[in-house]
Amino acid sequence: MMALPLKQIKDILDKIFTDNGYSVKDLNVKFKQPLNITFGTDGNNISLIFTKNLPCISWKRFITISAWIEGLVLSNTGGTIKIKYFPDLQFTYSEKNEQLFGKKNILDLNSIEEEIKAEYPDEERRKLANVCLQYANEWVTMCCASGVTSDDFRDKKHLRKDCYNFVRDCIKKEEKYGSVVGFIVLFIILPVVLRWIIEKIFDRLVN
Repeated sequence: MMALPLKQIKDILDKIFTDNGYSVKDLNVKFKQPLNITFGTDGNNISLIFTKNLPCISWKRFITISAWIEGLVLSNTGGTIKIKYFPDLQFTYSEKNEQLFGKKNILDLNSIEEEIKAEYPDEERRKLANVCLQYANEWVTMCCASGVTSDDFRDKKHLRKDCYNFVRDCIKKEEKYGSVVGFIVLFIILPVVLRWIIEKIFDRLVN
C-alpha cells in the first residue's frame, strides 16, 4: 500500500496543469498540454517520465531562467525533479524550508567580466559573452545546490557539455537572435564565445 499524502499530491498535480503552474521555494513548474507521460510507482514513490513537449521549470535569482523537465518523482516528504542538462534536484513539501539555492554567487563574476572586456573589445561579442556568463552562472549555482562538487566539475566531463548545451538553448530562445544576423551570431560567433566562457568558469570551479 502506498503511504503518500494523496490529497497533497493531487493538489500539486492540479496546480501544475494551470496557467500559473506550481511553485515550491524559488521554482515554478508548468506542464504544457498535450503531454506524453509515463506513470509508475514502486510502492513508496510516484514517478512521471516525460518524452515529448517537456514541461517547463523556471526560477529567478538575478535573471529568470527556464529549463525542461524530463521526469518527476513524488515521495512521502518531497520529491525529485529531473531537469535536462542538470543533476537531479531534491525538494520537500514544507513551506518553512529555505530556498532551494541561495542568492550568493558561487563564481567571482567580476574577475570574469574583466577578462571579457580584455578578450572582446567589440560591443557585440562582449555583450554576448556577458549573457553567456549570466546563464552559465545560474547553471553552476543550481548544480552546486544539487550537490555537485569541485571534484565532479573536474572529473565528470559531461558537465561541461551540459553547461554548454543549456546556455546555448537559453540564448537561442531569445527573440533578438531570430534575424539573419542572429543566425550568424548563433552558429558562428556563439560557439567560440561560449566555449571560451565555459573554459574560464571550469578553471575556477576546479582550482
